[in-house]
Amino acid sequence: MLLLALIVFGICGIFFSSITKNSAVLLLVLSAITIAAFSLPSLIFCFVLATINYLFIKHVTKSKVLFIAAISFNVAGLLAFHLYERFNTEWAVLPLIFGVTYLILQFIDYICKVRFKVVVAPANFIQYTSATLYAPKFFMGPIASLPDIEKEISTNNKCFDKLNMTARGQSEPVEDYASQSSNIAYGLNRILLGLFKKLVLAESLSLYVSSALDFKDNYPSITILSGTCLYALQLYFDFSGYCDIAIGASSLWNIHLPENFNFPFRQKTWASFWKSWHSSLTNWLWQYVFNPKYLFFSRKNVNKVFAQSICIIAVFTCMAFFNGIKLGFFISALLYALFYLIELIVYKKGFPFSNLFIFLLFSIGLLFFRTADYANYSFLMERLIDFKNFFPSDLLLLYFAPLASGGTQQDYFNLSFTLILCFGFLFLERRIVAVFTQSKINFVAWFVLLLLLVTWGVFTSGSRFIYMQF
Repeated sequence: MLLLALIVFGICGIFFSSITKNSAVLLLVLSAITIAAFSLPSLIFCFVLATINYLFIKHVTKSKVLFIAAISFNVAGLLAFHLYERFNTEWAVLPLIFGVTYLILQFIDYICKVRFKVVVAPANFIQYTSATLYAPKFFMGPIASLPDIEKEISTNNKCFDKLNMTARGQSEPVEDYASQSSNIAYGLNRILLGLFKKLVLAESLSLYVSSALDFKDNYPSITILSGTCLYALQLYFDFSGYCDIAIGASSLWNIHLPENFNFPFRQKTWASFWKSWHSSLTNWLWQYVFNPKYLFFSRKNVNKVFAQSICIIAVFTCMAFFNGIKLGFFISALLYALFYLIELIVYKKGFPFSNLFIFLLFSIGLLFFRTADYANYSFLMERLIDFKNFFPSDLLLLYFAPLASGGTQQDYFNLSFTLILCFGFLFLERRIVAVFTQSKINFVAWFVLLLLLVTWGVFTSGSRFIYMQF
C-alpha cells in the first residue's frame, strides 16, 4: 500500500505542482492524508512534535539553555519512543507510530543550524510543517535537511508565478518548462528502478532469507552464512528501492531529496562502505557526533588514534540507538565499530576482493540486526561458528533445499533465477543506474524492467519495507 501511496503522491505532482500557487498547502494536505492512511496517531504525534520544535527553533538563538533544552527534548523523545516500541509488543491494540526517529534527527539538525546561524529560523509555519511531514521522506528517510525542503517548496511557488506570467504573455521562461519535463522523466525513471529493486529483487529474496534464518533447524554453517548474505542483499534492494521511489516521487514535485546509497557493495574499504550505505544517516552522525567529539579531544591534546576510536564507537552506538534499544542492534553496531577500528589502525587501503570481504563482515553483523532478540541470534551464531559442520554432509538436503525453501525443481529454478537477477544487477549496477538517472526515458530499458516486473514481481506477499520495522 505504501508503494501505491508514494506513486500516487508523485503523480499528483505532475498534475498539480504547476497549477497551484501555494504548493506548500497542497503538499501538507496530501502528506497528511498519506500519513493518516497508515497511522492517524503518527500524524497527530508528529504534528505535535513539529509544533513544539517550531517554537524551539524560533527562539533557540536567544539562549544557550533553550538550545540545550531543545536538544534534550528531542533525545528524550527518541528514547521514549524506543521504550514504547520495546516494552509494548501488543501491536494489535496499540497505535503504530512511524517517522519519529527520522523526524527527530531532522529537528536536531534544524535546531543546530539555526543556533549557529547557518540558516535563519522558519518564517512560514505552513511551509515548515509541509517540509516536516513531507510524505516521501517521512516513513524511512532519506534524512533530508528541512531548511532545504522549505526552500524548494518556496521556489516552486516562484516557478508557478513565472509560468502564470507566461500564460498571460508577459515572459517566456522556456527553461522552466524544459526543467519540469526533465524532472518528470527523471522521477519516473527512479520510481521504476525502485519498484524493480523492491518487488522483483528484495521480495523474491525474502522467501529464501526466511527459509534459512527463521526456523531453528540445525543447518550447517554455510547455510546460515548464505542466508545472512542473502539478507544483506534483500536489505539493500528493499531500502535503496524505497529511496529511489521517494526521490523519484519528489522529483515530480520539483523537490530534490539527498541520495542515500552510492554503490556500497563496490567499495574497497570499510570507511568508504559506510559513507555509501544509508549515507544521509552516516553524514548526520559524522556531523553531530564524530566531529564535535573529535574536536573536543583535539583541543585536549588526546592521542589521535585513541580519539578517533572513541568517536567511532560513539557514532556506531548512536546508530544502534537510532534503530532501537534492543541488545542485538548494539552488538551489531559494536562489531561494525570494531571492524572500522581494525581498518583504521592496521590497514587503511583496500586489497583485491576487499569488497567481498566487506560484504561478508556486513552480512554477519546483520544477524544481530535482523534477529535482535538474544534467543534468536544466539542460536544462529552457534550454528554459524560451528566450523566442524561448516559444510553439509548432504549438500542437496542441507544447503540447497533450505535456501530454496523446498526441494522441487520449481523451487531450485526460482532460487537460481532470482540469484541470477540479483548478481546480474549488482554486476551491471553502475550502467543500470546511469540509464535510470537520466532526464529522458529509455524505452528499451523500460520494456525490460516492466517485463521483469510483470513476470517476476512479487505483488502478493503483503510484507512492508524492512526499515519500517526499526
